[in-house]
Amino acid sequence: MINKTSSFDQQSFNYGVTQENKLNDPRIKMKDDESEWLQGNECIVCDLNFSKCGKLHHCRVCGNPVCKTCSYKMINDKRSCDLCFKRIQLVDQEKLKKQQIKTKKEAIQELKNQISKQQQQNDLMKNQLIDLQKQLEIQQREHTQQEKSLEDQFEQKINMIRQQIENNKRQDQNITTERIQLEEIERDIIDLRNNIETKEFNIQNKRQFFKSQNKDLQKCQEDLLNLQLSLEQKKQEKLEQTEKEQIEQTEKELKKKHENRMKEQSEEYEKQITEQTKQQKHKENCIIY
Repeated sequence: MINKTSSFDQQSFNYGVTQENKLNDPRIKMKDDESEWLQGNECIVCDLNFSKCGKLHHCRVCGNPVCKTCSYKMINDKRSCDLCFKRIQLVDQEKLKKQQIKTKKEAIQELKNQISKQQQQNDLMKNQLIDLQKQLEIQQREHTQQEKSLEDQFEQKINMIRQQIENNKRQDQNITTERIQLEEIERDIIDLRNNIETKEFNIQNKRQFFKSQNKDLQKCQEDLLNLQLSLEQKKQEKLEQTEKEQIEQTEKELKKKHENRMKEQSEEYEKQITEQTKQQKHKENCIIY
């Protein structure tokens, strides 16, 4: 006679199975009814006769007869043979791997999109810098032309005053007034020279600012190259979980750098505009005078 599994054996079996040999999948239909079990004298896994290997057991997944050693696994807290356990375990592992590969591909695509956006922003910054340099060159040309015209005007005025002084030497009363005029004109000349020196100093500061902006652009390009290299390395290491953390860190650093640079550029640009307006007002006042 072939022995069947008792309730006591089932309880001891449940306690004895380790967590590694257990699976839970509610989609699997279990065969708990004895009418669904298949009969046989040999184990379907090891092909040994039950008279040699012990009691007869039934897999609750396929319903085939198995021995104790070949059915020491559990699916949904029910006995399972080694064949069904391995089959379901392989299916779950394959699904898990596909899901991981899909998530990693999506993360890589997002990183590519962000890098392309960063490159577009850098190109815009380059064009802005080129426009600013052109504006600065135009302002320098205008400044030199205005300086020449002002110098010519002042030379003409000085010559006129000198002629007036020579002509009016005989008149003692007008000499004092002419001297006062000369002193005022000399003061104006000193003020204009000081203004010219301040303008030259501002131009030098602007040049230094543009040099620093070019350096920042070079750093951005180097960061982009480093990011592309790291992305190629991460493609080869798809199965490593550290990839996501590195990508998120680089994204945050790039965003912070970009935000800080944009803020600095906007502040510098506003300062330039205010200085230009002040200079234009001062020039207008000088010409009116």
